[in-house]
Amino acid sequence: SKWAPENGHIIIKVFVPSTDDIWKLRVPHDITLFSFTSKVTSKLGLSIAFSGSCWD
Repeated sequence: SKWAPENGHIIIKVFVPSTDDIWKLRVPHDITLFSFTSKVTSKLGLSIAFSGSCWD
């Protein structure tokens, strides 16, 4: 599966409302939420917010 973990990384789907896109971000499986949000903000220049559930 294209979303399956590989080489110690997981894939997180991020929905970008302004462009109506879904981005795949590969991150280490042991990353903290703070580190993840900091990396996204610094790398992409976007702030992120979490909503919904894992079943959405």
